[in-house]
Amino acid sequence: MKKIFFCMLALVAAMLGSCVSDEEVRIMPEFSYSDNEVLLPRAEGSSYTAPIATTEPVVTAEYNCEWLSVEVNTRHAIFTTLSENAGEENRSTEVILRAGDFMEEVTVTQQCLEVPDNGLVVGQQTEDGLGMIFWVDPENPTVGKAISLQRLEGKAFELSPKYHEATSLIDGKANTALFEEHTAEEAAGYCKSLGEGWYLPAVRELHELFAAYNGVGYGEDGFTNAVPDAISDREKQARAAFDKLLTDLGGTIINKAAATGNGESYWSSTENEDGTKALYIRFGKWAEDAGSKTGTSRFVRCMFHVGDFKVPEEPTTIKLSTQSIALEAEAGSAGATTVTSNKDLSTIAVVIADPSWVGYAVADGVVTFTASSANETDAIRSTTATITVGAGENTATATVTISQAKKITVEPWKLGEVVPDTDKSKGGIVVWVDPTDGTRAKIVSMKREKIAWGDNTFHFGTPTNGDEGSEIAAIIMAHAQASTCTILTWAQSLGEGWYIPTRNELTLFYDYYNGNHNTKAAIETLPAEELAQRDAVEKIFADAGADPVCAAADDPTITGSKVTGNGEGYWSINEKSDGTQAFYVRFGSYNNGLQGSKTGSRLARGMRVVKK
Repeated sequence: MKKIFFCMLALVAAMLGSCVSDEEVRIMPEFSYSDNEVLLPRAEGSSYTAPIATTEPVVTAEYNCEWLSVEVNTRHAIFTTLSENAGEENRSTEVILRAGDFMEEVTVTQQCLEVPDNGLVVGQQTEDGLGMIFWVDPENPTVGKAISLQRLEGKAFELSPKYHEATSLIDGKANTALFEEHTAEEAAGYCKSLGEGWYLPAVRELHELFAAYNGVGYGEDGFTNAVPDAISDREKQARAAFDKLLTDLGGTIINKAAATGNGESYWSSTENEDGTKALYIRFGKWAEDAGSKTGTSRFVRCMFHVGDFKVPEEPTTIKLSTQSIALEAEAGSAGATTVTSNKDLSTIAVVIADPSWVGYAVADGVVTFTASSANETDAIRSTTATITVGAGENTATATVTISQAKKITVEPWKLGEVVPDTDKSKGGIVVWVDPTDGTRAKIVSMKREKIAWGDNTFHFGTPTNGDEGSEIAAIIMAHAQASTCTILTWAQSLGEGWYIPTRNELTLFYDYYNGNHNTKAAIETLPAEELAQRDAVEKIFADAGADPVCAAADDPTITGSKVTGNGEGYWSINEKSDGTQAFYVRFGSYNNGLQGSKTGSRLARGMRVVKK
């Protein structure tokens, strides 16, 4: 009986096979998936698994989302959140699942933070009607910050600048309280005039406002440091949305010059060290800087604490009196840097990268570094030290470089020493000796020349500053139009190694000539010791048969302390950024930031490095 039954089944199967093609036989669907709407909780790590049934060997997931991860294979798709949704709205993204020629679109949504009935919302108007909430505490939605709907325009920070000790980076309310005499026409006074609780924000609070306005803060991933019409679409959309929140409440947008130039800037209540300037933030193309308090090109936007806002601990600051210490070659040579901070200086910690030859000691905020051994090598040795102030996570660090001169076995160069001519090059007079290596010095040429810098139609791309004129000379010599640099051609005619000094190198020459770095207005107002130093240097040059350093324009025999007015200037090798002008340094009344047309005639003096 069983045999007959199985024979009948085989016959039925054969009959069915004669009616259905192989292509129409289905063991199971090629791709079966049904969860096209996935809802995930707001917490980081929330996950949902959806089953998949398919005969395809590979299933893939396509999506572009920073807060979601999708793991997929032929049996299931796992959707996992990578971050908490701390916003006030649900967020969604689209995921495409593919298996061969089959495709399914899945909408994945992560729920938002549940805001209680009395919670704050960005864009909400303050109770006094003067401001708009721009930030809500993600841990407590009843706490936030607001900005004023309107702004003060075209007024000075303060009319009579003075130091108020308003140095907080984060507590604008405390800073504002220190500006007791401000009127409503001045920055802090304007904010006070809005009513109780309104204040001029500190500089870091303006950072927070910029991040809310721009959608991404300065230095964060996705930030674009560019003029407003060149930032990313994401940032443009964030700015437009923020401005709409303001205008919906009758407010003024953040940056009226949104599509042109660098944009507009807002004053903070944070002063610089001497109170002559206040810090500001530019809200077009990002910038943070300090500006003169009497300037009227910046704006004021006030802030207000909403709810039980707690000001966090002030960020630790650190400043070193010097970040470069040069030690002598002998053991026991010492140098120090003074640490300034807004925190207890007893928290100072020091880590030296290479402590094998240098140690340190800390006392009363001064860190002293001492060479524990002589430098017997044939080169300068150096290391760095990291100085830390503060405690826990609230610390600040600064780095100081410590170098030790090599042991000198020959007599070091002396300022004013005359270097004789060689077969390959003219001699000169030593005007600078390397403080870390007395066998290395820089000399200036005996002769000086009144000459044009060169053709002002070519820009050689040289930096506007620098310490080594030889390096800038190499840039010019590699240029196709090098022959148009008249001044460099003249210097190289003196022989091997000669070049035109940089502004910084001319300043080293001036410091030797004057005895120090003085910037007083006229030569006749200089102290007697500086005038005496000038006369002494002029005598060294005259005795060596060299042209004077600084002479009267109409009579080169009048030199040193006898010269009056501003005195003479020397071309540097540094071009202005547009290439039409070059910098020169004045040796009478010192100034190293002057610029003149390259085709104009000024004094030139060559420089080269000499070694023993």
